[in-house]
Amino acid sequence: MNNSKILVTGASGFIGMNLVHQLVSAGHEVTCFVRPTSNVDELRPMRCRVVFGDVTDRASLAEYVKGQNAIFHLAAKTKALNKQEMMHVNVVGVSNLMIACRECESPPVVVLMSSLAAVGPSSEIRPHIESDECRPVSNYGVSKEQAEAVARKFCSDVPVSIVRPPIVLGARDREGLALFKSIDFLGMHMVPGGEQKQFSIIHVGDLIRAMMAVASEGCRLNGDQSESGVYFAAADEIPTY
Repeated sequence: MNNSKILVTGASGFIGMNLVHQLVSAGHEVTCFVRPTSNVDELRPMRCRVVFGDVTDRASLAEYVKGQNAIFHLAAKTKALNKQEMMHVNVVGVSNLMIACRECESPPVVVLMSSLAAVGPSSEIRPHIESDECRPVSNYGVSKEQAEAVARKFCSDVPVSIVRPPIVLGARDREGLALFKSIDFLGMHMVPGGEQKQFSIIHVGDLIRAMMAVASEGCRLNGDQSESGVYFAAADEIPTY
C-alpha cells in the first residue's frame, strides 16, 4: 500500500484524526470524508483533502469512493437518542459504501471499523477469538453486528476486512480526557458496579498500525461466517477498570 489514494470516513473523530496523520506521514494521498457539521480544524494542517457528505446519502459518498485504492470506514454513531438512528447510520452507511465500491471499475480494499461490542462480553474462562458467535448486549453492538453482516453480503465483489477494537485510548481522545481530568481534580473515581472486572484495551497508535497492516496484508471476508478477514486488536495487558 505504497503512495496509495485512501479515503477515510469519520476522519474528524478521535481514531480518524490519528489515522489520517499516520497515513499522510507515510506518503499516502488522503481524502477525509466528514459531515458538514464536523470540526475539521485539526485536519486542515495535515496535508489531506477534506470533503463533506453523509454516509447515509449514497450519492454524496459515491463521488469520493471512485479512484481510491483503499477505504477505512470509521464513520459511525456510538451514541444516539434511539436505536433506529444508530442503526440507520451504522448499517445503512455500510450498505451505501459497499454499493458505491461495487460500482467502481476496480473496487478498493475496505477496512471496516467494527467493535468488540459486536461480539459482546467474553466469558471469565477465556477471551473471545474471531470465530466466536456474535452475541451483542447493546444497541451499539447490535448495529455493528448487522453492519458486519452487510459487509459479508458484498465480499464477493468488494475486498473487505473487519477490525474489532476494544476500548481505545490515546492522543485526541476528548471523552477519555474528561474522565482523567475528573480523576485528577477529585483524586478518586468510582468503579462501576464495584467489581474488579477485566477489560480489553488498545492504544490508538497500535490500533492504527493494525488497521494499516490489515489493509495491505490482511485476509478478506469470504462470505461465510468463518473468521477469515476478521481481526480483534488489543493490547497484551488485560487490566481491571
